[in-house]
Amino acid sequence: MPTPTKPSGPWPVVLRSQFLAQLIAGAWSIQAEQTEIHQKLHRLKERLEDAFNQ
Repeated sequence: MPTPTKPSGPWPVVLRSQFLAQLIAGAWSIQAEQTEIHQKLHRLKERLEDAFNQ
């Protein structure tokens, strides 16, 4: 698998901005997934508690 080549000098501002935007979007996506999983686990916990209380 070839490795990407790194520019010899500092990255152009556009590339740095694009990289940061992708990084932030990825982090936002992970946070959203964690929130969704937490909500599903909370609903499952409530259903289990209801089942045990019956």
